[in-house]
Amino acid sequence: MEKEISFVKLAGKWFAHFPDYPRSPEDLEMVMGADVMCEMVDVNNTGFITIHVSDEPFEDLITTREYVLDFVDTTGDEGAYYKLRNFNLDVWLCKVTKYALGYFPQNIYIGLV
Repeated sequence: MEKEISFVKLAGKWFAHFPDYPRSPEDLEMVMGADVMCEMVDVNNTGFITIHVSDEPFEDLITTREYVLDFVDTTGDEGAYYKLRNFNLDVWLCKVTKYALGYFPQNIYIGLV
């Protein structure tokens, strides 16, 4: 599984950009470490980022930077805790992850192009 996901910063908060998301737009807000990760990825401070995500390492994608989230624990259907590899950052990903990826993978590989 490989997907492209965009994030936008509005009024100082990061949101996943899914215009057709069927639930509350507040669900799309990045919190509990996910917001910090968005700030890390937005090196040009544009307030808009697009990432490639996969449950396996990238083989054919030429990336400028890569990050890996390692699964730690689940909070049921509501979300899952991850650790950003090589950084001391805990990240909680909400049920929007299941909307975007279909499930909570053991590893989430993030690539910037």
